Amino acid sequence: MRSRISHHVTSRSDGFSLVEIIVTLIAASIFATILIQFLGTNTMRSYEPVIFLSDNMLLQQNMENITAEYKRILLTTPAQPLNALKSWITPPHVNGGVGVDENRFVQFVDSAETDCVGACHVLKVTISKGDHSLTALFTD
Repeated sequence: MRSRISHHVTSRSDGFSLVEIIVTLIAASIFATILIQFLGTNTMRSYEPVIFLSDNMLLQQNMENITAEYKRILLTTPAQPLNALKSWITPPHVNGGVGVDENRFVQFVDSAETDCVGACHVLKVTISKGDHSLTALFTD
């Protein structure tokens, strides 16, 4: 008796098909593009807090220099210390790209600030760098 042996051909998948590889590469490319766009934008803007802090520290340093000079003037120049400070506040003494926006005498009448003419006792100094500004009032 002869036995009949049937051979079943089964397909075994030992790897990935070309379609699976192409779909995976396309999906990875899309994901990488989105990730690069997101990280690129955040990386480009990551310097903004550092610049913000640097500008503010530079303004603070310049205002501290002005205040220290005013204290020195008060000790050494008893007559009209505000006039001496007003003439001292110039670009060589305010540095680092800081601009002097206001350097004028003011007075307050009914809670409103006006320019002062005559005997003035309040000097308003405003310095700025970029979008930041710092104002101080000096009195004698």
